[in-house]
Parts: sequence; structure tokens; C-alpha cells
Amino acid sequence: MKTIRILLVFLLVGTVMGVSAQKKTKVGTIDSQTLLQMMPEYDSIQKVYEKEYNQMQQTGQQMYADLQKLQQEFVAKQDSMTSFMKSMKKQEIEDLSNRIQTFEQSAQTQLQTIIQQLQQPIIDKIKKAIESVAKENSYTQVIDTATGALLYFDESFDLMPQVKLKLGLIKSLPATPAGGN
Repeated sequence: MKTIRILLVFLLVGTVMGVSAQKKTKVGTIDSQTLLQMMPEYDSIQKVYEKEYNQMQQTGQQMYADLQKLQQEFVAKQDSMTSFMKSMKKQEIEDLSNRIQTFEQSAQTQLQTIIQQLQQPIIDKIKKAIESVAKENSYTQVIDTATGALLYFDESFDLMPQVKLKLGLIKSLPATPAGGN
């Protein structure tokens, strides 16, 4: 069993070295968040976001103020209320509390949607620039240091076809395009 493991390790190392010898890799990194924030369009996005955030915050604060007022009125008048009126006021307080919670959740979702929609054209622009620079300078991979995501990779390094062949999922490797490896 140990001999088989050692043989597999040597086979794996040999395969990796063979692939490495055939093609050199060149890895680049970039901090996409810093780059995004440096874009001239970013300031206008922040202004739109802050405006929306402030409006939602004001609405939320008004809802909280209304809830506090209802709670204070209930506490002040509960001794003189009938059990039916107490039940109605408690339900009114609970309903407003639930509306506040729903508002907060949908406000967060709405703000995330707004920022994503506003940033997407800039992100697309950055992605095209990264791919262009990577190709021009023969990078095989570009990794985002802000997220750890792979932003670009040379598809000729994709092992999927060889692994599928090895596993018997395909009968032969697809033909490489002219000029490919």
C-alpha cells in the first residue's frame, strides 16, 4: 500500500513537472477593491448610495420613533384600558415592530442591489482591462488579493479535458485550435 502511494506521488510530480516544462506559468495579482475605489466613476456611485442610505435611515428612524411613542402611550394608559383595548394596542405595537423588521431587511437588500447595479459597468471595464493586460504580458493567471478570486486564467492550462479523459468520461481530447498548445 505504501509503495502504491509513493508511486502515485512520483507519477503526480512527474506529470506536473512535465506540464510545467511544456508551458511556463506567470501569475499576477491585483487588488480589485482598491482599483474600483480609484475609478473616477466611484465617487458618483458613493453619492447615490449615501443618498439612498440616508433616506432609508430617516424612514427607519421615524418608524422607531412611532414605535416608541406607541409603547410609551401603552405603558402610561394600560391601567385604565380594558383588556380588549390592551390586546388591540399590543397587537398594534407588534405589527409596527414587524413592519420595522421587514423594512430593515428589504432596505438592506435594496441597498445591495443598488450598489451592485451601479458598480457593474465599472467592474466590467476593470475586468476587460485586466484580461487585456494579462494577455498582452503573457500572464496565465491573475489573482485578486482583495478577495482571493481568480480574475483571469489562460484556458490552455485547464486540466478538465485531461481529467475527463483519465476518468473515462470522454474518449479523446478535443482538437486544439490553430496556434494552441
